[in-house]
Amino acid sequence: MIFGNYCKPAARAMGKCSLRSLAWLLAPNAVSSSHNHRELLGLRGAVHLPKKHSIRILEPPPAANVTVPIHAMKGSHHADIYIGSPPQRQTVILDTGSRIVAFPCKSKVAGNCKGCGKHVNPYFDVTKSTTHRFSKCGSCLMDGISTCSLYGNRCAMEQRYTEGSKWSGDEVEDVVWFGSADKLESVEVDMQLAVFHAFGCQSKSEGLFREQYADGILGLALDDRSIISATHKAGAIAINAFSLCLTPKGGTLSLGGTHPTEHHLEKMRMTPITRDHGLYSIEMESLEVGDVVVTSKEVKPSLLRRINNGKNGCLFDSGTTDSFLPAMFADDMAHIGMNVTGGLMDFSSAMRTRTFTFEEFLRLPDITFRFANNATLVLQSQYYMENTPIDDLTGEPQRWEKSKSLSNRLYVEEQDGAVLGANAMFGHDILFDAQEHQIGIAKAKCSSIFGK
Repeated sequence: MIFGNYCKPAARAMGKCSLRSLAWLLAPNAVSSSHNHRELLGLRGAVHLPKKHSIRILEPPPAANVTVPIHAMKGSHHADIYIGSPPQRQTVILDTGSRIVAFPCKSKVAGNCKGCGKHVNPYFDVTKSTTHRFSKCGSCLMDGISTCSLYGNRCAMEQRYTEGSKWSGDEVEDVVWFGSADKLESVEVDMQLAVFHAFGCQSKSEGLFREQYADGILGLALDDRSIISATHKAGAIAINAFSLCLTPKGGTLSLGGTHPTEHHLEKMRMTPITRDHGLYSIEMESLEVGDVVVTSKEVKPSLLRRINNGKNGCLFDSGTTDSFLPAMFADDMAHIGMNVTGGLMDFSSAMRTRTFTFEEFLRLPDITFRFANNATLVLQSQYYMENTPIDDLTGEPQRWEKSKSLSNRLYVEEQDGAVLGANAMFGHDILFDAQEHQIGIAKAKCSSIFGK
């Protein structure tokens, strides 16, 4: 646990299903894209956005109040949260593409969560918490998500996902805070972050949820009722912001800003969030494969409009394991890829998986995304080529002998728009700043924060 100065997921190993279309961003109630934790109706209901300020470029970026470790399993990144009195731990997927906190429960009303499977922790036992309260009809806290139940004076919740999974349960409010696997430290030190917060107490689940490692999900999308906003309103963090510094095996979540910048390898650049739809999307200004520009304002600008889904921007989604570009880019990516690599890679499904010697692997290009205000994100080959051996501390690829089978996880098959998933965030500290309506990007050594 690190404190700053202000101390007050079966569908390709869970989370790796292709996103079929981003056109839904144009219509808040349209069916959303498909991966294991994407809500069927996206951010359905009223999205309560934080108050929007005029964009200010903050230099340096806001410092975090506290930084907690996160860990990765089966392609998803997880944090430990504690709920109730006495506290019970739940391990949750960190998802910037949704806004609900939810996990399986045991209660007097519903008993054990039905069909919810076995996960890393026992189900949250509502009966053991002296501070819980079931939300009542007329006082549902998650407007547009929870509704008055037909079977009692409770606020019912239900979420469906496009690959077939769904869950239902009740809206419950209790004390919630971020911690670590160390329960003693999480109670003695981190409880200063505790706030009363509403979550989905799952009583029934179907589909992939029963097979996942994590107990539940923690939505971090832009919403005034998010757990980050609640922590800020309670005075536990100074700024309504958080940052993710991800590696293939874990990383860190910093609350209230970014971790002190010793681990940054470059200055963090801020770029404005493009649209008030409740998701973290920013305007891309160019895409490069190696040193070759695929699209920019000067080079094939029509492609730039497609990658930005009109004026919606490209989406940052930590709950999606892989990254996705529009299918319209396929021919250009294939032509440039074959030229740059000498015939080794065309970014097509036909060459999704193949064997490489280490020397051949070194010929694979970085993919560079440039955004407004010169914010830059570089997707390195060791991060888009799955199964690449990586040094945990440096993030650099490790040499192998003979040949090794690798799989390309940069998909070029969307209808419109781009999704930058967790693999595109590796090796960067990404600031999600709801207070100033902007995203910050800096190349960083994410493993160095906790010295491992």
